[in-house]
Amino acid sequence: MNKNCLRYFSHSAWISALMLGLSLSPSLCSADPGGGIRIAPIAPDMPYVFVVHQGRSMKIERSIETSFKAAQGIRSTLAINSEACPPFCLLPLELDSAVKTVGELEIINFMIGKMRKSQGVLIDVRGDREYRMATIPGSVNIPVTVFQKDPWDKEFVTMLEGFGAVHRGEVSSITRMLEDWGLVDTSLLGKDWDFTNAKDLILWSNGPISRISPTAINLLLAVGYPAEKIRWYRGGLPAWQYWGFTMVNAPKR
Repeated sequence: MNKNCLRYFSHSAWISALMLGLSLSPSLCSADPGGGIRIAPIAPDMPYVFVVHQGRSMKIERSIETSFKAAQGIRSTLAINSEACPPFCLLPLELDSAVKTVGELEIINFMIGKMRKSQGVLIDVRGDREYRMATIPGSVNIPVTVFQKDPWDKEFVTMLEGFGAVHRGEVSSITRMLEDWGLVDTSLLGKDWDFTNAKDLILWSNGPISRISPTAINLLLAVGYPAEKIRWYRGGLPAWQYWGFTMVNAPKR
């Protein structure tokens, strides 16, 4: 990287990049050093996409600012937690062998595929206050506290039903026995829930040091939600912003 371009990146940009395991691309230095914005394609054949957020269509593109600075909420999260390990330690790339970790392009494809067909949900598991400050377009806010409720709590049940899960009701002892013996396909069945028509989910939070999205994922797995229907966006909002993707300030509810 040209030494002259180093001064155009703020200290917080370098800290954010290091926390994310990223590097500040030399290509960014070709943009206007006076604080201009450079539009970069999402992929070679994809300059931008549209996603529905809170009932309105929103354009997602990559706007690379030459004077990159992390949003205030992200900066404070990194600053407060950067030396507090444990518990704020970097998480491994994979949480569970069956739960895939995804990146930005997988999320974009999820948006224009599963989400447009109402077959997928992008979930921001952070608190309501953080969601109001900034979120990834198309995300719904379901705080981790909802996942932590008792499995028969009304709010937890409503959440699963919203994902397309169906309560199995009374299951006969014979059916249970056949399931225990492996004579019935239970790959999409939990003890109390049928996830055959459940939606695919991508959960995310505040990046590789945030344990709340892994916590939510593990609680879904505990009630039988199929691992193959769950994805984890490890980078979270810090990575989304770092790569210049459009963010949105969620309206008050």
